[in-house]
Amino acid sequence: MGKTIFNVDQSWIGGTELMLLNLEEKVFSQIPELKEWNWIVAPGEINLRKDGKNIAYVHLGEFEGDLSWLQNPLVAHIVFVSYYQYQRFIERYPGIDTSKCHVLKNAIDRINFPEKDYSSKIKLVFHSEPYRGLDRLLLALSLLKDLTDIELHVFGDLNTTVVDWKIEFQDKIKLMCEQDDRVILHGRKSNEEVREFLKEAHMFAYPCTWRETSCISLIEAMSAGLYCITNSFSVLPETGIGFTKVYPFLVDPEKEAKVLAEEIKHGIYLLKTEKFHAKSYIPFIDKEYSWSSRIKQWEDFSNRINMV
Repeated sequence: MGKTIFNVDQSWIGGTELMLLNLEEKVFSQIPELKEWNWIVAPGEINLRKDGKNIAYVHLGEFEGDLSWLQNPLVAHIVFVSYYQYQRFIERYPGIDTSKCHVLKNAIDRINFPEKDYSSKIKLVFHSEPYRGLDRLLLALSLLKDLTDIELHVFGDLNTTVVDWKIEFQDKIKLMCEQDDRVILHGRKSNEEVREFLKEAHMFAYPCTWRETSCISLIEAMSAGLYCITNSFSVLPETGIGFTKVYPFLVDPEKEAKVLAEEIKHGIYLLKTEKFHAKSYIPFIDKEYSWSSRIKQWEDFSNRINMV
């Protein structure tokens, strides 16, 4: 199998772990020169090689712990996953040498777009961490009590027992779900299971409250041909590359829920009247976020950093 760069804990594969495994399989296997560098994935152990051949691969937000070590002269290159994230880091850590910074966005294996039936119930899906905005989506759904032709399918862990604030949040979420029989809780599922469900889903809504640095769930939803609605918080407008419905983020959850409710109603109208044409934009999503496209950018990155 050759040299392994990232020691990925495969007991649970989240977004970062998925990217690292794909880099090993799809990128480093094709560009072996990248294996000669010392890769550091925040927030892992920071072991800088004294010869300075160190690359920091950063998926975290600038607010997640002390990442001041990125300013160390021994760090030769820093790879960010979005321009939003890059901007936040250089504002938070002005000592970072911007000439060392690169943006190489995440990528996914494309989801083959099947024909979708919009005549029956619309399947709305939320497949991010529940504490990142699910409460706002449930509030919006509660304002649409007359809509009986919609189901909300929730994928995510609502059974944590180790983080106090998450426990309090999930108890609130479970109560809200119990009050609406249109909500279907799937719990935590593998990425493969979620991707399979997206083939039959119709709509994705993410009233984000977390400073995402990228958003793989949104990328997957776009690839599967879903009508996607997000607020303008953090990286979401950048991730959506103009193919999603973006509304302004509002601090007040109830005010935002009202806006989101109207966007959901409008989205259902577009789907039911066949005025939403996913097939027209999916080729652009595949070009932007497929691994076949992304590997070309990694090749360019490798050529730049390995120039003698």
